Amino acid sequence: MNVATIKTLLFLVSLGLFGGLVYYAYEFKQRPPYVYFDGTYAKSVLDNVTRLETPQAHIVGYDPIVTPVLVKFDWTGAPPKKVEVVEDAPTGPVVKPKIVVSDLVTIQMVQVASTDPGASLALVAWKKPELQKASGVLSIGQKLPKPYDGAVVKDIRTDGIEFAFTVDDQEPEFVKVPSGSEGLISFVDSVDGIRKFKPRREIPTAAAFGPVWPERTREIARDVYEIGEQDSRDFERDYARILSEDVRTETFFKDGKRAGLKLTEVKPGSLAASHGATSGDVIISINGQPVSSEQEAIKFVKNNSANTTVWQVVVENLGRQRTVTYNTKKTNNS
Repeated sequence: MNVATIKTLLFLVSLGLFGGLVYYAYEFKQRPPYVYFDGTYAKSVLDNVTRLETPQAHIVGYDPIVTPVLVKFDWTGAPPKKVEVVEDAPTGPVVKPKIVVSDLVTIQMVQVASTDPGASLALVAWKKPELQKASGVLSIGQKLPKPYDGAVVKDIRTDGIEFAFTVDDQEPEFVKVPSGSEGLISFVDSVDGIRKFKPRREIPTAAAFGPVWPERTREIARDVYEIGEQDSRDFERDYARILSEDVRTETFFKDGKRAGLKLTEVKPGSLAASHGATSGDVIISINGQPVSSEQEAIKFVKNNSANTTVWQVVVENLGRQRTVTYNTKKTNNS
């Protein structure tokens, strides 16, 4: 190919390229101006789009679905059984019902022994049908028949009977002798049918306690104790050491006069503490006998222990008096 031919081809190519460039420029000129982002157009497009609802998460219940299918392998499709909710039983202390002794007994006669409270007796009539077969003779320290055995005879006086209770928050109850009875009981003579009166002194004596007696002292009601046989032997054998090591005492004076025996200190866990003694107690009297020293108290107990089964100790603490009753086992020579 000669030079002339090459030049001719180059000219034609250049002419074609120039023509294409001119056409592109003309076409570009005819186009509308380019807009990078049309907000109005974009908004109209988005407003016409149907919004899809956000899918909600489906939570599978463990107890109604997972447990039957995967744990118990129950694939029958049956609905789960309804679970019965059982309320827990109360775990607090059992509250015993209050006993109203005046609703249970009517006092018919009392026999009071001032020097030996253990010989005091009371004859009662039962108001409840379930108690009709129970003994009507009561003595100090004796519990009422079941189901009222939470009441204990604490004291028998000429004007009535004082009862203590095993329920901590129930205060003692005093049942009075009916007015007009004058402490006498009436009965019909089996021979002539004449109504006569039986005086107090003719009430037959009865054992105050059953055959079983505790080895260790126990509180059977508030301020009512049964002296354990072993504790009684321990005190009789070692009372000197107990009084010197477990208890500190001094004479209590009131208005400048001897008025009792004060327990200035009672060792915790000691024999005295297990019998209800506390620091600050003032022993005023034992079975009506005033005491103001250890020697007086020991002498009185020793002189009367052979024929006394009940000891009523009047105690004062912080100006408040109470009577603590101690019952001891009857002996063969009592």
